[in-house]
Amino acid sequence: MSDEKEQLLGEVVKVDTPRKSVEIDDLLEFSPYRDNPEEHATENDKGLPPLPQDDDEEEIPKSRRIVYKIVTSVVAVLLSLFVIFVVLNTLGFFREWRKEHGHKTKTKPRPSPSRDFALNFPEQYPNLDAKRTSAECQEAWSKLTDIRCHDAIWTRNWDEGVSKILGPSLDRFVPLICDTRCAPALEEAHKNVTAACSKEDVFDVEGYSGRFSTKFLESGPVEVMDVLVERQTRMCRKSPTGDAERGFCMTDMSSRWNIVDGIRSNGINGLHWFLSATKSRKVEPAGRHSGMQGSGGWGEKYNYWREERKFGPGRGETTCSWCTLNWFKEKLLLWEEGTQDSDGNVINLPAFLQMWENAGKRCAGDDFTKSYEAAVQGYIERGLLTADWETQVSGDIPYLMEHGPTSGDYPARDVDGLVERVKAYQNRTIRINPENPARVKHQALVTEYIGCLESFKLAAQDLQCYPFLTKENISKYMLVGIPTATKACSEQCLNSIDSFRRKVFTDCPSMRDYQQKLRPIGNGVASFISDMFLQESAIGLYETTCRTGDSWRRSGVPCAAIFKQFDKTQWAYQKPDVKDLVATTRRLITELPSMPQELKDWKWPGRKLTPEEEKINKEWSAWRTEMQQGVCSDCVWRRYVERGFWGSGLIPKGATKEVAAEWIKTVHLMRDECNDRGRQFQEQEVESVDKEWKKLYGEEAFNDAFEDDRQPPAPVESAPVVEHEDLRT
Repeated sequence: MSDEKEQLLGEVVKVDTPRKSVEIDDLLEFSPYRDNPEEHATENDKGLPPLPQDDDEEEIPKSRRIVYKIVTSVVAVLLSLFVIFVVLNTLGFFREWRKEHGHKTKTKPRPSPSRDFALNFPEQYPNLDAKRTSAECQEAWSKLTDIRCHDAIWTRNWDEGVSKILGPSLDRFVPLICDTRCAPALEEAHKNVTAACSKEDVFDVEGYSGRFSTKFLESGPVEVMDVLVERQTRMCRKSPTGDAERGFCMTDMSSRWNIVDGIRSNGINGLHWFLSATKSRKVEPAGRHSGMQGSGGWGEKYNYWREERKFGPGRGETTCSWCTLNWFKEKLLLWEEGTQDSDGNVINLPAFLQMWENAGKRCAGDDFTKSYEAAVQGYIERGLLTADWETQVSGDIPYLMEHGPTSGDYPARDVDGLVERVKAYQNRTIRINPENPARVKHQALVTEYIGCLESFKLAAQDLQCYPFLTKENISKYMLVGIPTATKACSEQCLNSIDSFRRKVFTDCPSMRDYQQKLRPIGNGVASFISDMFLQESAIGLYETTCRTGDSWRRSGVPCAAIFKQFDKTQWAYQKPDVKDLVATTRRLITELPSMPQELKDWKWPGRKLTPEEEKINKEWSAWRTEMQQGVCSDCVWRRYVERGFWGSGLIPKGATKEVAAEWIKTVHLMRDECNDRGRQFQEQEVESVDKEWKKLYGEEAFNDAFEDDRQPPAPVESAPVVEHEDLRT
């Protein structure tokens, strides 16, 4: 049998068969395994045919390989999407099954949403309480299945007047809510429901799981229709002058000021946005606005012409639309006992009116003034205000610092008396040589000064703070701490002072002439206005107190508050004595605590912080603030180095070489010690100061200064501070 097998194999080997055919040898015997590929074949290996070559070794064109990869990727993506689709549908089906079979409620489960402009009220609201609701009401309610309004009419997102970044877009939904079909449909439904129902007809909310939150849901059909009609009416108001953007006051207020004028809004939140938008002067020129807006699957092109807009904190400096003025008119009437401001504090009626007046008087024209006076008269007639309430003193100094003066506070209260004196002088002298050109010019100046005083009185009441404090009161009420001083020197306050000055200078064009040419009236009278704006005046003192360490910024921590911590408040008002400055700086530097190593090593990891990292980060922020508000502050540093492109040093010119040496050593000491505590100063500023110092005293003196270990000179008593005149006496 074995001989026949060998003979058969020999014949098979000799047959010339195709390479891709299956060899019988492959079925009968395998090539022996060898670890060494270079090992010589054994006797058993000889005579065996070679193994067939793999088809993959044949060269495939590059274009075919690319197509193959693309097809493979597409198939893989499609399969993945199919699997995800199946899983989501399975989960959705399971949730629906649980809703239907897992919870038995007294009301129907939430059905499919109503179609837009075909709203089904019974489908979306809870069932009516059958025991407490009349049959007539149930029948009227059941007919509200095809109300021609958009689904957005049901949203409460805008009612409270809170602007939400991720909330629904007013630009998108207001035009839909205000569709011409909606108002008549709601009015008809409201008429039918109120005719058949009363407030005793209510919903059964037990077990309800529909679209509405039962916490805010109306009690029954009557309240539902009242709210919807009020909401639709509120959102669809238009400007009779046609100046509302996108045609509706709701979108106009949102576009101009980011104000949401909802049906439950008292306007306090919106007041903040208006004040923020008008805190500084700017002009938006007239022009065409076009582009694309929208997100979340909604997009819309816009293309419209916008008139010039002006903004500013001063009286009449802001362009206000009809909708804005009407908003002010409505909100002025909303005060009642318990009304709160934006901080949640209860405010009285005078404070409420002053709060709204401070904002509304920024609008150009006299429309706000008319609304304000009408509101005040209404409160007087109701017995909530006295007729002379505006002439009464507002309150203590902290109140004036926060709210500014009224007509009953200095200096506005003094103006009426001055005006009477000027008018009396005018009446006495008007008939003296009335045809004389010089007399005519003089009388014109007197008339101008009367208008100047009256304008000053109004402008003073527009101030958002009280820059008429004596130096003692500044120290007592303003510099009691860094937070209080920073608030008193807010950007809003300083901008209002600028507006006050600008208004007075505009309405008093001959200010320089009043004191000299109107001296016969009385020097205190003629110089009243000009004295207000002298450098040593109360306003000048206030602005000096508010100066920060950064001359390129107005707002920030006032240097006077920082210097007061060292009992060196006078440094804010006059140049410090060099010896006193050097000695105090060195003493404060030696008292600085060392920076903890964990704070030195702290770096933001670029991810969510762990509790331990959060603690370190807070400690690091507190440490940085402490360094910025102490001897390592800009306020102290700028007493040595001026801010500028070249860092000009405030080198004590005329000082002895010994004092100058201690001065430059203190600059380097401050730089090194503050940098070591995380408070970095610009190195190029120090280099510029060194260069300037060497020009004055020489390279050799500079080197000697840092080799000399002598103690700095003892401080001297500071020069007395020049007190300003109290203008209120």
